[in-house]
Amino acid sequence: MSNTKEIPIHTVKIFLDISRKPNSFTSLHNAYAISPSTLSIILRFLKKAGFIKVVIIRSEVRDGMRRAYELTEKGRKALPLFKEHAEAEDKIFEMARK
Repeated sequence: MSNTKEIPIHTVKIFLDISRKPNSFTSLHNAYAISPSTLSIILRFLKKAGFIKVVIIRSEVRDGMRRAYELTEKGRKALPLFKEHAEAEDKIFEMARK
């Protein structure tokens, strides 16, 4: 993915999931039918763009801590654009079904 204009499929939906609540790699992987390497590429893209960051949250699993992803300030500012993109994508698919 050398060109930043090449955004993997599911990037917008994953970003929107993270905007609702912090998500771990595992929870995102379980929610989408994509390989771990593709998910890593998406998360790396969103992190490099400054839209998400890694946080440590308390968990009842393992040692009581786990890594999760949440939006940065830049990500929160970009949220309306991601929502618009998702809505446009939904409308395109709806039109294609007719």
